[in-house]
This record gives sequence, C-alpha cells and structure tokens, in this order.
Amino acid sequence: MCLKLGVNDLINQQRAGLAAGVRTRFSDFANIADYFASECSDAPVPSKSGLPPPPQIPGRSFASANSFFLYALQDADQDEVLAAMVEANIKVVRIFITEIYPNEKATNNSGYPDVEPGNVGVFNSTILEAVDKLMYKAFQHKIKLNIALHDRYALCTWKCDAYARKYNLIKTPDGTNANVVEYYRNPAVNADLDARYAFIVNHQNKYFGNRPWKLIPEAIFAFDMENESQSYNTGVYPTALPLPNPDWACDRATALRAAGVHPRILLSTGGGADVEDSLITNHFACPALDIVPVHSYDVSKWDKGLNSALTLARQYNKLTFVQEYGATSNKAKNFASQIAYFEKYMLPHMIWEILKPNNPSDYEVYKDDTSTWDLL
Repeated sequence: MCLKLGVNDLINQQRAGLAAGVRTRFSDFANIADYFASECSDAPVPSKSGLPPPPQIPGRSFASANSFFLYALQDADQDEVLAAMVEANIKVVRIFITEIYPNEKATNNSGYPDVEPGNVGVFNSTILEAVDKLMYKAFQHKIKLNIALHDRYALCTWKCDAYARKYNLIKTPDGTNANVVEYYRNPAVNADLDARYAFIVNHQNKYFGNRPWKLIPEAIFAFDMENESQSYNTGVYPTALPLPNPDWACDRATALRAAGVHPRILLSTGGGADVEDSLITNHFACPALDIVPVHSYDVSKWDKGLNSALTLARQYNKLTFVQEYGATSNKAKNFASQIAYFEKYMLPHMIWEILKPNNPSDYEVYKDDTSTWDLL
C-alpha cells in the first residue's frame, strides 16, 4: 500500500484557492485521509501542476475520532473498535502519549507508563511500542493516527507526571488544575519537552521497516504539540487570556520540524480548552504549524467560533478542523446540533471519544448507542 497524493499537494492546492480569493472547501482537506489510505495504481503520482480535484462527499465533511488510549486496549477490543471505525468511515484516530492506568473507563485495558515514567529525560519506550502495533493495525484499516506528544492534564489535573514533579506543580485550592503560567514560560521546561518530542518522533517502528515515526507519513496524519496546552493556566476555569506564552506551540513546532519530521506529517497545536484559546492569532501566524484545530463542548459557541476559525485560516493560509466536541447526556440530540454547524462550515470533525464500552453518562460513545453512532 502507498499514497497517491501527499498532504503538501493538497495544502498547496487549497492555499492557491485562498490566494485567489476562492472560498476553501475544507471537506477537501477532509479527504487527505482518503488520499493517504489509497492503494497506489500503476499511474504516475500527479505533480503539483495539473492536480486532479480531490474526491468529494456531497454535502458532508468527514468524521474522525479521539480514542486517546486505544493502543492500551486488549488486542481483541482494539480490533473490534478499529473495525467499527471502518464501518463508520472514520479516517483518523487521535491518541495521547501519556501514562495510562489499568482498566481506565472500565475498558479492561493494560496499563502503560509514560515515555518518561520516573524522571524527565529518562526515557522508556514501552508505550511507544504499544503505539507501534496500533499504528500498523490502523494502517491496515486505512486509518491514520493523530498523535498528541504530551497532555496538559498530566500536569496535576488527572495525573501528575514527571514534568509536574520536576517543576513542582500542584493543584490550586479548588483541586482541579495546577497553575501553569510560569511553567509555559520556563526555557528549561521547553528544552525538556523538545527533547521528549525528538525522542518520540525518532522512535523506530519495527512494523514499518524500523523507520522512525517522523518518516512514516502513510500512517501518521499529524503530531499535536500538546493536548490543550496552556488551558486553565491559572488553575481555574476559564483559561486566562492572553496565554502565558502565545508562541509556545509555534516554538515547539519549529523545533520539531527542524528535527526532520516528514513534510507530509502535519504539525498541529493540539487545540485549546475552548474556542477562545484554540484560536490564538500567534498559532495561525506560525510558519511551522500546519493545522490550528478548534475544541469546544459548548454548542452555543460553534457558529461564531467556526466562522472565526475559517476567517483566520483564510487570512493566514492554514488548515483548521474541529478536533474535540462531545456530550455526556442526550448525546444523539446534542451531537446532531453540533454536527449541523460542522456541516454548515464544511469542517471535518473529531468526536470525543469512541471507546468500548459506551458510557451513557460520560463522553464515551460506541456502536451499541445506535442513535448516536448513526450520526457518525
């Protein structure tokens, strides 16, 4: 299996339309995954001149999914979830590199240590080897991975990782998040994270001829600089703006691209906690960032928020999509109302989250919730 057309070709095609004042159809961006997953014919790969038009899904953008520890599920459950994703026409699945406890979300999953389980800079590849196997399985199902290289909520929200310990992060008195204002401004933190990211992307996957992740564009859609970086930065809701370090994601992406990440693997911010901190002008203005995704769980924000996202994307010639949305109750109704906005703006969207088993009172969705599943 190989690729008919690279991401850069499609990006350039879209940007040419933007430069000409043409309204970009972000459903075309959606079909990057279709191109990636396509089996090659004997025909030559098209050049940047005379590109054929991307395949269209009339009136629809495509759906993808978060399933942040899919690699930790038991093999049979992984296989079942991937098969269900294929049935739902899922093209990209998003995962996190972070410590995973056993039996999270009542999934009977295996536990995995973070890539820096004890001390910052002391690496353990166990979790990456689990992702290796998932990456190969997903590739066989024509699904690509969107990989978040770190999780902001490992900084003493849900878990306290090696970074939280090294840099003495503690939860605020309300007990929900740590204050991370100075953390994101600290050059030592940023150097440590750049080393972490370089280690991850240089990890070699035995299922792909021992190539490093950074050179497997047929299986990796994008690297996120962090899941929701700088969110709730003062430790409480909402996220304080301006961000403590507005160029943080750009700096990480610049270092990562310099580390030799293949140009067909996109670099993404990883979103913010909500629309407002997802759509930071510095992100769109950053040459190293390819995608500025949007996160929100508030349906009232989508219409204005997506209009702003597209306005900024056009202005700066960037790609954007909805990387997180979801609901914990009345899921079918809530999802339908949110998806209607994504369809209105023809934006690809990534549900939070597909996981077996379905959880009727939390964000997890699976195919036994047929009324919600059918919307995907």
